[in-house]
Amino acid sequence: MNGETAARGQSTHQKILKEKLLVVFIILLGAFPPLSLDMNLPALPTMAKHFGATDAVMNLTLIVFFIVYAIASLIWGALSDKYGRKPVLIIGVLLYLLGSILCSIAGTAAHLIAFRVIQGLGGGVTLTVSTAIVRDVYTGRKQESILSVVQSMTMICPVAAPIIGAVLLNFTSWRGIYCAQAVFGVIVAVGTFLFSETIQKYGAEGIVATLGRLVAVSKKPAFIILTLVFHPVSVGLMVFVTASAYIFQDYFGISPQVYSYFFSINAVGMVAGPLLYIWISKRFRRNTVVKVCFLILLISGMLVAAAGAKNPWLFSFLLLPSSLAGSCIRPPGTFLLLSMHRNDIGSASAVITFSGIIFGSLGMITASLLPFNMIPAIGVINFLTALISGGIWIVIEKKYSDRNE
Repeated sequence: MNGETAARGQSTHQKILKEKLLVVFIILLGAFPPLSLDMNLPALPTMAKHFGATDAVMNLTLIVFFIVYAIASLIWGALSDKYGRKPVLIIGVLLYLLGSILCSIAGTAAHLIAFRVIQGLGGGVTLTVSTAIVRDVYTGRKQESILSVVQSMTMICPVAAPIIGAVLLNFTSWRGIYCAQAVFGVIVAVGTFLFSETIQKYGAEGIVATLGRLVAVSKKPAFIILTLVFHPVSVGLMVFVTASAYIFQDYFGISPQVYSYFFSINAVGMVAGPLLYIWISKRFRRNTVVKVCFLILLISGMLVAAAGAKNPWLFSFLLLPSSLAGSCIRPPGTFLLLSMHRNDIGSASAVITFSGIIFGSLGMITASLLPFNMIPAIGVINFLTALISGGIWIVIEKKYSDRNE
């Protein structure tokens, strides 16, 4: 009897350990985009001097990667429904590894840009398939909790990546940054080969029909409406992230070092939001939490627009509720969008990822078009997002009431 109890205990322990390792693996997959983009930022001036290229040319190493990554995420997601998560991940991660190695030995700026295409093509597999894996393995409240943890951890990477890149430049050249990305690719590749397939039913259609499922998924009216509810929040968040250095250093006149401290205030809010959702959602209904988050976003937006420009402390703390509420909305949004599909999970995950990238890009573009004093504009953007998206949610929320609560 004691032997049976011990065996059950050991089996339970192994199951818990396996689940933890799976979550770590999913987090590592989600870390690919920010590590591949933001880690390079401190090295751009050095690379421009090395290649004798303009800043505009070196910025193409970011833009090209981002565009290819976004398009590739759609294709990989659909293909993972037909061929399985593991084979698609293996091909994508190995492509990323190859691209990273080639980037580290690039002889010209043109070569580097071309190699970033390979890196982006492979990297596009990661976030899309990792989200699909969560949907494959977990259901209901557990799925929401895992999504919250993963999204919280991956929010750390955009903050940490430039710091890691700057530290690496103290010990190596810009090539060392791509070597570090290659090492990261090796680690994830090992995890990918050890990963057990999670898809239960493979698609039987041809490749063209499989890719066509992306259209079928994205044109569902309910899917479109939920996308318009949850994804516009990314616009305000990305406007702040993109414009923050100019706001704090040029407008408020503080040093780059002090800027990093102020930026970290809202960065903490972005990271903490999904974790906060785990705690709050155990005590309140999902629909209520989403409504309260939109209300907080609306009030915070008004306050930032009215008084945020007075000093950096006031701006940071008036914006903090927006950062917290905006990131708190992400887990239930992703969960509801995924829960609409029993099949085509990879395609659904791909469209969700692509939509998030598009809205995030709108935030980056908006930041580049805003006038010098961007602070009121950030407040207005958050206010309008809450007003429009929150209004849509109030109208449709009953349809999604208690879904998989």
